[in-house]
Amino acid sequence: MLFKPLALLAVALGAIYAYGKGISGLPIVRVKDSAYLTNITSVPSGFPIQNVTFSCVSERRTLTASSTPQGNTTAATSFFAFKKDTGLATFTEAEDDASAMTTGYIFFGNALFVDMNKHMEAKWVAIPVEVDGQSLFQIGWNVTTAGTIPILLNTKAPMHQ
Repeated sequence: MLFKPLALLAVALGAIYAYGKGISGLPIVRVKDSAYLTNITSVPSGFPIQNVTFSCVSERRTLTASSTPQGNTTAATSFFAFKKDTGLATFTEAEDDASAMTTGYIFFGNALFVDMNKHMEAKWVAIPVEVDGQSLFQIGWNVTTAGTIPILLNTKAPMHQ
């Protein structure tokens, strides 16, 4: 390995954005404990969407996510992860959730990778879905169903923001 990643301590990252074919800097949001991408500019009343800000918090390379439900003033903190059985990205309350990959997240430049057996991998995809009548992209890891779009997750905001 040419470069050894630096140990990640408490580092505030802010939002994380996705880039891919037809996806130019959509932010990760939380809807019903799952991670999605959206460009909804006018949120329908009662739609459970939450903006998310991220931080790296330990040498275990976890990503914490802070989000505030609509109508609340208190932010909830959870861990960003993907389910080991389905590959779908989620938010979990437990860092040691046996059903989800909660550790091993690493940044190379601004791009988010996962340390898989000492190899940096980026197998993120966006899966077009509909949630409560809203068109969104669910984030997945190594999901190969029809219609998935390979994406890069990145802390760099799009130029149009």
